[in-house]
Amino acid sequence: MKKASYFMIPLLLILAIGAQQVPEARYPVRWTQAVGPPSRQALQLQLERPVNLPNGDKVFEPSEYEEREDEEREVEGREIRTCADYARAKRKGWPECCSNYEQKMEVYFKSQCDVPTLVLAAKSSRVSYIENFKLDAAALALLPPSLSAIAEMEGPEKTDAAGRRGISWKKYEPGLKLIATGPTWMTVEQKGSRIDLEIEAFGDFNGDGVEDVLLFESIHAIGGTFHSFHLMVLTRTSARGYMAVSEVKPWDTEKALPK
Repeated sequence: MKKASYFMIPLLLILAIGAQQVPEARYPVRWTQAVGPPSRQALQLQLERPVNLPNGDKVFEPSEYEEREDEEREVEGREIRTCADYARAKRKGWPECCSNYEQKMEVYFKSQCDVPTLVLAAKSSRVSYIENFKLDAAALALLPPSLSAIAEMEGPEKTDAAGRRGISWKKYEPGLKLIATGPTWMTVEQKGSRIDLEIEAFGDFNGDGVEDVLLFESIHAIGGTFHSFHLMVLTRTSARGYMAVSEVKPWDTEKALPK
């Protein structure tokens, strides 16, 4: 019995010291009103409802072919109404396989399915260097150049490298023009493109314990048809460090979407 007691005392000390060394999560996950209701339970229920599309529009999975009576017939894909439908359609190549119209319609599924899914999967943060971050005029001197339309059209290698050197989006693109801003959003223009940014949520989206910002970015060609929509994770790992951004990849959300 004495040996057991001698063993337990140092073990308890080690556990106590270890518990003291792990910082508690101080910053809970929080999201804007545009994402959904303030409780996690209500946000989860929202994912189960049909996605709101404008003007009563409908979109469908890619058509399939099946053999009937020794001939191949085209069968129209099922309607995509819910987030579970969206996840299934993505596995079948939608909307990349389909029309420009359907690619534009995906923005509604990204905002109503992907965003809440990422928010529910995010963790509380131990530290934050972006707690009071806002999308205002001052943000242009902090945001990284990887948000630029140039990164979308020419590839992110140059803009990522500039960001690692601490070069801001404003410095990288001197012609960057702020058009409008609100409490959680901003619109800028640069070299024939309009870029809309909106804050969706704050939380730890990559598991490092540091608070990130989930951004929705929309890029549109002024006077053209080009458009793209991205979910981006913006982070900062020290008080004076540069801001870095990474795009949320399809598999980051597809594995978490309702089945």
